[in-house]
Amino acid sequence: MGLIADLLKEIPSTARYKAELEAMEKENVSLKAQIAVLRSENENLLSY
Repeated sequence: MGLIADLLKEIPSTARYKAELEAMEKENVSLKAQIAVLRSENENLLSY
């Protein structure tokens, strides 16, 4: 779990948002990986 989720789990009223936050963190990691791949592909195409 990410830092934000760790901090929020200490606050009882935010428990209902935990699943959404975890899903958003997973999506963030996935999107960052996709960006890295696209940047690499872009560099390869620019070098032609």
